[in-house]
Amino acid sequence: MEEQIPAPQAGETQPTGVGDAIDRVLGGQSMQAELGPYDDDKKLLQFYTTFRDECLEDRTVYEREWWRKLMYLLGRQWIYFDRKRGQWQDKRLTKWTPKPVTNVVAETVDVIRSVFSSVQLGLVVRPNGQDPRNVAAAELADDMEPLVAIEHDMKRVTRESDFWLASLHNVFWHVWWDKNAETNGTFVIPHEKCTDCGTSHTPEALLASKGACPSCGGGAFEQDKDDDGNPTGEPKRVGKGATDVCSPFEMLVPPTYTKFGDVPGLIRQRWRTARWWKEHYPDLSKTLVFSQMPQERSLQLVRSLSTQTDVSGSPLAAFSGGGDSGKGGEGLAEYELWYKPCPAYSDGLFMRVAGDSDPKIVRDPGESAPGPLPYSDNEGRKLFPWVFMQFQQFGGR
Repeated sequence: MEEQIPAPQAGETQPTGVGDAIDRVLGGQSMQAELGPYDDDKKLLQFYTTFRDECLEDRTVYEREWWRKLMYLLGRQWIYFDRKRGQWQDKRLTKWTPKPVTNVVAETVDVIRSVFSSVQLGLVVRPNGQDPRNVAAAELADDMEPLVAIEHDMKRVTRESDFWLASLHNVFWHVWWDKNAETNGTFVIPHEKCTDCGTSHTPEALLASKGACPSCGGGAFEQDKDDDGNPTGEPKRVGKGATDVCSPFEMLVPPTYTKFGDVPGLIRQRWRTARWWKEHYPDLSKTLVFSQMPQERSLQLVRSLSTQTDVSGSPLAAFSGGGDSGKGGEGLAEYELWYKPCPAYSDGLFMRVAGDSDPKIVRDPGESAPGPLPYSDNEGRKLFPWVFMQFQQFGGR
């Protein structure tokens, strides 16, 4: 005999499964643990997609002008914009039509860059008050500034930055800490030895067990050492400071803000080869679908820049996907979201997303991604490590 589920009374809803029936018995309380703000992939992707759509509003207008400036810089000045195809095309000229020989655009950019190069930027740190500690900190910062500039390779950074600033009139700097750099050697994270059972554990294991020995539950530890008396542990690279220069093609920023300080966040986009994904994220790479070209037009333009010269046959031959060179060119776009603290994410949001049509969150415990913004000041306030420079202010932009 089949069990009959009684019809719901007024104000009740019919349970549709075992889970719903249990929820109904328990007063509608869910038995699933609530996910944290950085653990819910669905909400993270929805947040990212909404912000990305905001950044892409009317972006083609800017891309078109940026690309025209670069083509002029390369001497490709006899072009026009084909609205049907949505790209720049060579003008059809008779063979006897004279073409410019002197590239005035390139000469002007070179003059501007030479002026920028002649300016030697420096740093003077002043103490915040007459406290001896403040004075000592300011003097130390003054002494360290040349070494920090060398570590960040500021000569190369400024040269690259000057090109984008003079050519496209704006550029982005990203200041960060490169954990994988071998410049400053390595250090050892010591293991802790339980004094009760004698087993050795990593700090991560003790943190997961809330300070208790995972083997016996004891709470007394000492530093683990080898037979020679040296601390044992896991070697880690010290890393070094780094500064990345990003062109406007590589950045997605909402166009409705006139001050960069008011921007709630940004997205850095990069093209990663299939080999890179398989080396760094072997498990995730098995779920990714690689392609020959990115779907995002800005990334297409960035990829094609490496093949553009002043003798190219067509100025926009690579506009729709440049660098299409066979299976070795397969890859996938990576989008890196930096978002300032907001009601949804009180400590900000740092996350990476792989792909366009079927985006997937890149989870990397080593970088705490997705998670809060990785850098804070001495008072615990989150830092937004991005700098924006523009050649000239235009009202309303």
